[in-house]
Amino acid sequence: MEAGDLDLYFFTANEPRELFEQQSSLLGKPLMPARSALGYHQCRWNYMSEAEVLEVSQKFEDYKIPCDFIWLDIEYSNHKAYFTWNEERFPDPEGMVEKLWEKDRRLVTIIDPHIKRDSEYSIYLEHIERNLAVRTQAGEVYESWCWPGHSIWTDYFNPEASSYMSSLYWSKPEGYSRYIWTDPRVGIWNDMNEPACFNETEGTFPKSNLHANSLEHRLVHNLYGYMHTKSTYEGLKRRNQLADFKEEPLLLTRSFFAGSQKFGAVWSGDCTCSWQDLRGSIPLLMQKSTCAITFVGCDVPGFFKDPPSEELVVRWYQLGCFYPFFRAHAHEATQRREPWTFSERTCELIAKAIRLRYQLLPYM
Repeated sequence: MEAGDLDLYFFTANEPRELFEQQSSLLGKPLMPARSALGYHQCRWNYMSEAEVLEVSQKFEDYKIPCDFIWLDIEYSNHKAYFTWNEERFPDPEGMVEKLWEKDRRLVTIIDPHIKRDSEYSIYLEHIERNLAVRTQAGEVYESWCWPGHSIWTDYFNPEASSYMSSLYWSKPEGYSRYIWTDPRVGIWNDMNEPACFNETEGTFPKSNLHANSLEHRLVHNLYGYMHTKSTYEGLKRRNQLADFKEEPLLLTRSFFAGSQKFGAVWSGDCTCSWQDLRGSIPLLMQKSTCAITFVGCDVPGFFKDPPSEELVVRWYQLGCFYPFFRAHAHEATQRREPWTFSERTCELIAKAIRLRYQLLPYM
């Protein structure tokens, strides 16, 4: 350890179940997902327009394949400023949510912890005016590079910053149009929250960065993603309560820590479409589950690279339908991978695996 205290907890038990119960009693019980969240999720980096989202939704109807959520990666936003829309490609997001809901589907959008540096972006201005951003050791607002280009980062260890970001899910900011994040039918994907920074030597914050004015990042690095999802979950939970929406909100995070199971799902990050990564997903997800983080999954059929064969795609769906969290996802450089984009036989086998998932939902 570089600094701080090390707290050790010892559990004694006669069998693994007792250890699991002791650990979860200390760190918190896993969230009980909504039944819809246990269904099939379709994602890609990126569905580039409202028309494309609705086309994908209709294809699931045409092929009679069940699907509960369609996901949007970073390109939905206006130059990657989160909580905004590319208005040419997504002219009516409220209507898009309604049309998905007519098919009993929900939408998920990505919301990362970096904030685009833009003097016309009100969320950025709030961070500057209210001192809500992570700072350098010299006390300056920390700036680095991520998806939007020049960015700052929300300081989730600052209670005011955390509360402000939570409020964006239950209170629409003044002057924002086409705002859907106060709608309880919208789920959230917290990515890049290690936190990832593109132009830093280690790909993340300098260890000397400051949180809450004096807390060095080296002490809390592994907790940053936890605090990000905690803030998001609290906002989503309040939103659903205000709307009298009975379901737990859907929240997915890439970075997590002991106790993150209280907030939602975790996935493995960017795996590769290969037999090796298919095999590796099994011990990886089981290891997370034995640490009480049970709502877990991997991208089906792998995020990077095109499939070496359609057999791999089929086998990954046949395994993935048993993952606790079951989502298909793919890199922007890959060929399209929705079930109907493969051969007729492969599409039938993928559909059969997805339908098996839905047959098992009552037991799950």
